[in-house]
Amino acid sequence: MPPVSPNYRTDAVDALSAKQSPHIGEGPTVEYVNEVVLKDLRLCGIGMTADCRITNQGELSADEFVNAFTSAGWSWPRRWYRRNLNRAHDADARHLEKEVEPGRWIHVVISPGLRKTEANQSYAENRYRAASDWSLPPRHVELHAEKFWLRPSSFAHLRQFLRDRLWAF
Repeated sequence: MPPVSPNYRTDAVDALSAKQSPHIGEGPTVEYVNEVVLKDLRLCGIGMTADCRITNQGELSADEFVNAFTSAGWSWPRRWYRRNLNRAHDADARHLEKEVEPGRWIHVVISPGLRKTEANQSYAENRYRAASDWSLPPRHVELHAEKFWLRPSSFAHLRQFLRDRLWAF
């Protein structure tokens, strides 16, 4: 048996392409996201950094950001029962999903920028409030795979989400 390199784990991971090793730990690797998930969006300046932040190098507005994703085949079913009601996501966010490989779905949540608007004058201490503005860059973009790579808008994901939250005892 040949000797094992002290960097065996690193060498093994490096030897695999992102496509062969898409799921290490709790989610897809950064390489997998950039090479597979966001490959059609790289020309728009959309990618993922090593610290898992989604980039907007083209300084797109939130609306243009959503349009870039939809032009690359991302969508969300319009049926009423497919709305995403997860309170962990911003209420005004746009949800999109895509099957990036057979049986592997990714969920992206894009929140519009915020602008200050005048508030009710009767509250002098709160003269301004924030309002969603899709013409500004997104204030938050979240991209993730659901547990077991389930389709985000599916009943299977809803059942898994509820099972994890309600029947975790």
